[in-house]
Amino acid sequence: MQQISSQTLIRVTGAMMAILIVLLGVMVWRQGRVVDQLVEQEIERNNLTSSDTLEEPVSGSLKPQIINISGEKRTLNLPEQYQIDVFTDQIEKPQGVAVDDQGNVFVSDSDAQQVSVVPRSDRSRLEVVDTSLPNLSGLAWHEGDLYVVSGEKVYAYREVTAEGEYQDREIIIDDLPRHNGSVGKQILVKDSRLVISIPARCDACEERDPRYGSIMSYALDGSDEELYAKGFHSVGGMTVRDGRVVVLDQGRSGISATLPPSELNRVEEGRDYGWPFCYGKEATDPKYPNKVDFCTSQAEAPLVELAAHVAPAGITEIPSTISESLSGLFAVSYAGSDRYTVPRGYKVVVVNPDTGEVQNLITGWLDRSGSAWGKPGAIVDVSEQALLIADQEAGVIYELTRTE
Repeated sequence: MQQISSQTLIRVTGAMMAILIVLLGVMVWRQGRVVDQLVEQEIERNNLTSSDTLEEPVSGSLKPQIINISGEKRTLNLPEQYQIDVFTDQIEKPQGVAVDDQGNVFVSDSDAQQVSVVPRSDRSRLEVVDTSLPNLSGLAWHEGDLYVVSGEKVYAYREVTAEGEYQDREIIIDDLPRHNGSVGKQILVKDSRLVISIPARCDACEERDPRYGSIMSYALDGSDEELYAKGFHSVGGMTVRDGRVVVLDQGRSGISATLPPSELNRVEEGRDYGWPFCYGKEATDPKYPNKVDFCTSQAEAPLVELAAHVAPAGITEIPSTISESLSGLFAVSYAGSDRYTVPRGYKVVVVNPDTGEVQNLITGWLDRSGSAWGKPGAIVDVSEQALLIADQEAGVIYELTRTE
């Protein structure tokens, strides 16, 4: 009798355990579904096309446009007075983009390890300038010459043409600090000098080589190295406005899902912009609590705080020929990040440097499931008639034009 009772108890216990497991499974499923819904809601806010939020759309609302990319139809959202098309799909992974005074477009392709040019006269062509260039990142055109950053070297292609030909190729710098991170070195020309950003090698540390986490300056022949400014973790894009260098600093990771903010900085030569001790507007990094006085009284604050972990990767001033209402504001691309629970970025925004207002201009690279099919990167204007946007993920360069 006692043996039968024990077997019954075992059966009852097993049944109860099975029910408990089912109930736990249902609870986990429901909790997971709630998390999924919250993620979808945050993605919808990120991609916002019509509702009010921190990054509401420009021009009232954004309208979907179908774009054909390598035979596949995709949807991007942008103001109805603009049109977006594929400028070229012959680049594997476009990094830097530069335009000469004739409208020819030079592109560095990090996957193919080559620099090419799309002639203005025929965008279906792609002429190769040079190959076997590892770790390609930024490039800049100035008075007939093309400057290309490849790893620790800077190449100068003298009198480069739309056919990809040049008079001479020089290695003008061969000792830039080594860096293997995801953010490359950016380059531009200001006042007949090369300005090059050098990313930091760590989230928060004091580098022995002061060139890391800084912006350097060189003569056009690569000589006369000078420290231009310091205190940047990883500069994703640079431009010049009103004679001042303007940079996007992606900021470090590891503090939280919402800190530190990305930054738009107007750079003054010789100043310190805070990293690794500070971030944002006078905030002190938790790793350096003894640097509060430095962060509040000495370090330069950003012109605009941008969203955290969106990986700002390209910046250009919007000309009046593209938009009278947006003229003088910045078009900024967010390459995006899925490092945290909710992916963020994957869009192009308009930033007002005077008010700090940020508005969505183009969204859609991030779908509701949290999957990103594109990563907008370098952004430039072409003869003040169009904006070109490089997509490192889809392997294309887009052209944004005005339809009105």
